[in-house]
Amino acid sequence: MRTAGWLLLLAITVVMVMTLTLTFMQPAFRQEVSVSILFFRTRSFPVYLYVLAALGAGIILGFFPMLFMYVRTKREVWRRGKRIRELEGGSGKDDGGNMKDE
Repeated sequence: MRTAGWLLLLAITVVMVMTLTLTFMQPAFRQEVSVSILFFRTRSFPVYLYVLAALGAGIILGFFPMLFMYVRTKREVWRRGKRIRELEGGSGKDDGGNMKDE
């Protein structure tokens, strides 16, 4: 099941890359434009660079909250596992380091 999930992720990634590549090959995305932000005006860049910058910013901004939630969840799981072992009266392992049979 785990392999199928990774293969699905790989297939989705390949489709996304092909879509972006074929889209950005169109002449409209190679046209150079400049952007005005309040009083600041950028120099001219191709449209696809703005799209890629927005995609990259979204990935980076989405990564940090996801990392925070991952670390917090792992820490909570570790704490609860430790509390379960304490309540069960030990580490859950015998003297040889193997799990005890119930």
